[in-house]
Amino acid sequence: MRSYRRLAWRRDRELTGFLRDVAHRHAQVNVFNPSFARAGEALVVAYRAIPEGEGTIRAYAATIARPGEAAAVADLSAWGAEHGIAKVADPKVLRRGDAVYVTFNTGFVPKGEFNDIYLMQVFPRLGEPQRVVADFARQSVEKNWAFLTSTDRVSAVYRLHPYAEVVCSRGELGGCGDLVFALRTPARADSEAGEGLSIGTQLLADGGEHRLIAHEKVYDDAGKRSYYGRAVSIAGVGTDRVVVRAAPQRLIHTRRDAQPREGVHNPNLLSATYFSGLARRGSRIVLGYGINDVAAGIARVRGASLWP
Repeated sequence: MRSYRRLAWRRDRELTGFLRDVAHRHAQVNVFNPSFARAGEALVVAYRAIPEGEGTIRAYAATIARPGEAAAVADLSAWGAEHGIAKVADPKVLRRGDAVYVTFNTGFVPKGEFNDIYLMQVFPRLGEPQRVVADFARQSVEKNWAFLTSTDRVSAVYRLHPYAEVVCSRGELGGCGDLVFALRTPARADSEAGEGLSIGTQLLADGGEHRLIAHEKVYDDAGKRSYYGRAVSIAGVGTDRVVVRAAPQRLIHTRRDAQPREGVHNPNLLSATYFSGLARRGSRIVLGYGINDVAAGIARVRGASLWP
């Protein structure tokens, strides 16, 4: 029988308070899917929310350049629209050197069409969205690639099972124009991550391994789905010998929030603990997630207790 780990009682008070205060000052409600990164003294938090009195979900990035300063909030949906992007969905932050970027996708599209993934700098300046182009046959709707930005060439974990990576072959991150990625399949990849696990957060380097929180999707007879978190460790990213391990516990906010519910934005959703943020703070791991697309959770847990 699958065990569950509840995160509601492990709240990170600092980030939770920061996000609450930013939303209050900017008249935003229904805040969910927080993602965060630090670059030196700067803190960047990306999230989704609805402006008070409106009904459309928008994407934002709140930045504090230095401790004690007021947060500057960028409307990523408006910035995307200025560049011809109709929808900015699922923004997740990642750091490259002293700069912070977000990756986002354009959501679901009609059958027969393809959505897009983008990378875009948000600190120290708001940059031009750069479209991620696959030079291989990809599925029609792509949502989350787990990017690795600590090497000369930007790469990403593309899929957990069967395991695959992508490597940027043309274009420069932080520049202009598209970023073209080629598929890379290791000579040997042993993966415990079954077909039901998909990429959730961005990667977190941890010694000789990389970590992420994946999503386990469970479907009912009508095809509606529930999302749970699963902690995943990947050894050998970028090499020809990769081992992927998944912790058996499902990560949730509370048992009540993991029950099927009505009134969510997505009619095909039963429940969702949707993981969007992952960072280290000392010996602790900070997890950001959305709760049924209507609320946000930010928890801090012991790293040794999380990974498989």
